[in-house]
Amino acid sequence: WLGSRVLEFGAAYSRQLDIVQVFQRVATYIVQEIDETVQMARLEGSDVIFIAKVDCTKLIRPATFVGRRVPAHATAVGKVLLSELPESQLLQLYSEEQLPALTSYTITSRHELRKEILRVRERGYAVTRQEGTRNLCCVSAPIRDGTRNTIAALSVCMATEEPEPERHRQALRYLLWGAKEISIRLGWSEPSQRVLETATGGGER
Repeated sequence: WLGSRVLEFGAAYSRQLDIVQVFQRVATYIVQEIDETVQMARLEGSDVIFIAKVDCTKLIRPATFVGRRVPAHATAVGKVLLSELPESQLLQLYSEEQLPALTSYTITSRHELRKEILRVRERGYAVTRQEGTRNLCCVSAPIRDGTRNTIAALSVCMATEEPEPERHRQALRYLLWGAKEISIRLGWSEPSQRVLETATGGGER
């Protein structure tokens, strides 16, 4: 007989397989449209683990890989996933004020990280500029499932010190579309109040 723990692991594996398959279809389309690398990650403790990736065709591109583990506070996907946690859980993850630096641009204090997380919550997406890796800038947004829980984060990454404004706007536009498209395919539906605000022109930032 299969124990309940084995069944739980099997269900978790199936869910991850489903989300990766959906990601591949959406991310491939984004790469075809704007030729920027697209990644997906999930939170594990105070780290993020990249679980899927579709590379751009450019000669210079992000040197990341599936399975890579990075401190969440230094990544766009990490900031998004941390922004979805309650304050008590954030304090548990970051009990010390000092945070490790990956580059000279990394946020290195809990105080600054909390300020950044508030900004992410307000605008609905995160941005990093060379914080986790030099010459790498990313934008990220949450992926939600049918229970409206955030289960992963999507990112569009540009191998550059500072993207040109139009390149950044284009990456952000496709990012927000992609995160919403994946979420819808996983059963998420926009809350009725948000739909009403959008329809009446309210709730814009």
